Amino acid sequence: MRSARSSVFYRSFCDETTLLDVDGYFEEFRALLPPVDGGNFGECKKSEMEIYAKLLDITPEEAAELNDVTSVRKLQFDGDFEPFEHKLHENDSDFQMKYEMARLTTNEDHGLKSLKKRIQDKDDVSKSSNCKYGTYHWYPVEVFPDIKPNLNPWDFSTLVYCIKVYCPYLSYTTARQRFKLLQEIHMLGDQFLSDLKDTILCTMDYNGITDVSNNVPEDLGALNVEKKETYLSSFIFIENQFFNDTRHSRMRDLSEIVIKWAKEKQIGFFTKGSMECTKLNDVKLRIGRPYVYQHQGDCEHILIISDIRFLNSSDPVKTCNFPRVYAKGRSAGRFCMMCGIAYARWLVTENERLTHDKTYFCSSCFKSYNYIDGKKVGDFKAYEYVDPIAIL
Repeated sequence: MRSARSSVFYRSFCDETTLLDVDGYFEEFRALLPPVDGGNFGECKKSEMEIYAKLLDITPEEAAELNDVTSVRKLQFDGDFEPFEHKLHENDSDFQMKYEMARLTTNEDHGLKSLKKRIQDKDDVSKSSNCKYGTYHWYPVEVFPDIKPNLNPWDFSTLVYCIKVYCPYLSYTTARQRFKLLQEIHMLGDQFLSDLKDTILCTMDYNGITDVSNNVPEDLGALNVEKKETYLSSFIFIENQFFNDTRHSRMRDLSEIVIKWAKEKQIGFFTKGSMECTKLNDVKLRIGRPYVYQHQGDCEHILIISDIRFLNSSDPVKTCNFPRVYAKGRSAGRFCMMCGIAYARWLVTENERLTHDKTYFCSSCFKSYNYIDGKKVGDFKAYEYVDPIAIL
């Protein structure tokens, strides 16, 4: 009953979200944005009050009055820190009022118990994986130099898609699964779904598929591309449409069997398209709704478009910087089950000398335990294992 109720809630939640024709949805708001009147990227000759007045359909005088009524100075008390003026642009006359954060003092004469407790616990705070963003690893902010030559003549009407890619989902297990972030990717609206696929990094593309226990290669890197280059088929499923990767002649249509099965069960009508010919702006989608990326036969990733926004001055100014990985999920890595010190490089199965059917070894333990003078001990299978921390 619990799963049935959850399913009903999920369907009702997704049906309530709006199906967006993204390019058309933002067209009305795009017309309200001020054009870039020359100068550096992101600069505008109009004042902030003029922009707000146009967006709110009020006069500049009314916008100035609204700004005064909602000013942060209205919340200021006697003895508070004085705000400082923060200019939005170097050559702009507009500015915002900001306050500096009060520094924690080590003087205990203030008598504030909560502040004393905060100072005491300041160095003991650690991130918990149970927190909402506890499993995130944010990349450091990139500083893009203000170089005028070779800048693309973008304006603020360019759309940026924030896409969250989650670790593979096991649809055949009965155990409760917790979705874990793999990557958060930022893409431009005029880029193709194939660009998204090429940016997703999954260990299933690199793990070994051939038993090499009888002939262990010296160069493990040669095996890394074996699986990725062998099984090229994949698709992205968005709103009842399969977008297949048809860039390779050896591609196999993975969606055909799903469409045939759905037609026999009469559970929906699905269509097909090519991901290398479909731009993000051309796809109708819902914000926050889970979609699917499938590759390597049965490796399924949940995709969620968490946000769609306009390009701003904090983004890179060249198309070659997109798609870009904005964040990645935290991964502790899998250690060798023999020594527990080094990261695993090998997966051994069907070995009667081991207590587990699947055992992970580092390179040193793998050779010392399973081979004597280079000869195989017993009967087992060995596959190269690529840990997520090695590619993320």
